[in-house]
Amino acid sequence: MALLLTAASWAIETPYFSGCAGFMATLANETDSDDFSPEFNADNFFSGQLDFSGKVLLRCDLYLQAGNLFDSTIFDNDANPNNAKFRIEELSGTYTINGESTNHYISLFRGRYEPIGSDIFLQRQFGIPEISSLITKSWHGLSGSSIYPFYATGLSYVMHPDSNFAVGLYVYKNEATTSLDSFESQDSFNWDFRYAAVMRRASLDLAAGFTCPLNNDTTDAFAIKEIQLHWGINALLGNVNTTTVFIQAGINKITIDKDNDTDTLNKNDLYFVIEPRLITKYGNINIAAFNIPYLSARDMIYLRHLVNMNNPDAKCVTGANITLCSNNLYIGSTNFTGGVHATFTISECDFDDFDFSDEKDFCITPYANLDMFGGALEASATVNVTKLDDIKNAISARVGFQTAF
Repeated sequence: MALLLTAASWAIETPYFSGCAGFMATLANETDSDDFSPEFNADNFFSGQLDFSGKVLLRCDLYLQAGNLFDSTIFDNDANPNNAKFRIEELSGTYTINGESTNHYISLFRGRYEPIGSDIFLQRQFGIPEISSLITKSWHGLSGSSIYPFYATGLSYVMHPDSNFAVGLYVYKNEATTSLDSFESQDSFNWDFRYAAVMRRASLDLAAGFTCPLNNDTTDAFAIKEIQLHWGINALLGNVNTTTVFIQAGINKITIDKDNDTDTLNKNDLYFVIEPRLITKYGNINIAAFNIPYLSARDMIYLRHLVNMNNPDAKCVTGANITLCSNNLYIGSTNFTGGVHATFTISECDFDDFDFSDEKDFCITPYANLDMFGGALEASATVNVTKLDDIKNAISARVGFQTAF
C-alpha cells in the first residue's frame, strides 16, 4: 500500500523535462562508385529525460540515419521504401531509493543502456564532463562509443554511497541484431558487474561480465554450450590541468567452450585507445594509439568512412592519431574551439604474423566548434593524403548542430 501511495505522489507532480537534439550531414563520394557521385547523408538524434522529483527518471534516446539526400528516389516510397534507418538507442525507467548514506537505483531498460566503454555512467553518477577521446566521437546520442556493442532488454541495480564510488549489477538479454545493420551473432543472456570511482587524479569506470549464447535449436534453447567473457575500462588518470592519460580498453568476448580445452580470443574482439594528453596555455596535444573493432568504429564519425571505403570486409581498424586543439580561438570577439586530427590507419592488419600489407591511410581532419543560436555548430573536413591521386574519394566534409534544452 505504501508503495502505491508513493507511486501516486510522484505521478501527480509536474515532471522536469530536459534533453538534447542534433543533426549532422556528411558529404562524400559514394564508396562503391568509380565516378564522381557525391552522397549527402544525415545522422540525427534526440535524447530526452523526464525527472519526477528525483525519484523516477524516464529516458528516451532516438537515432535516425537518412539515406543519400541527393538520390532523386529517396522520397519515392515505391522506388526507395527504406530511405532511412531508425533505432531507439535507449528507453529506460529508473526508480531511486534515497537512504541516509546510500542511494539505490533500480532500472528497467531497452536498447544500449550505459554501455561498457562509454562515459555516460560516470556523467550520470558523478556529474563529470566527457572524458572520451575526440577521435572516437559519435553522433548516436548520449551514449557515445562502446567497447561491447549490444542491444538488450534488462534490469540493473546501482548502489552509490555518499562517497566517491558506485557499484552496479546488470542482467539482460542481448539480441542478435545489435545495430542498424545485421551481423553474425545470436541471442544471449548476460550478467555484468560494474565499479566506478572519481578521485582527485583519476576517473575510473570498470565493467566485466559473461555471456551465455542461447541455442537456436528451440527444442533445447537454454542449453549452454559455451560461455563468453567480456570486460572494459574507461579511465582518465593524472592532473586535468597539466597532463593526463586516457585509457579505453576491453575485450568483446573470450569464448570458453566446454567441448574445447583452448579458450578462444579473436584479435577483432580487442578494443583499445591509449591517449596521453598534454594541456598547455596555448592548447592541448593528444597522442593516441588504437585498435577498434568494426562494430564500434562504424559509429565514430572520424573513423567509419575508413573502414567502409577502403576495406568493406574489415573487422577492425588499427592506427595512431595526433590531435592539436584549443578552445581559446577567436573570430573577432567570438570564441570557438578548433583543432586538427592527423590519423594513420590500417584496415584489418594481422597481429599474428605482423602483416601490415592491408590498406593504409593517412588523413588530415581540421574541425571547429562554435557556440551559436543556443547550441553548438560543428564542422570538419577530411583529406585522405594517401588518395590524392583520386581526389573525388579523398575528401569528405561534415557539418552538424546540436542543442540542449
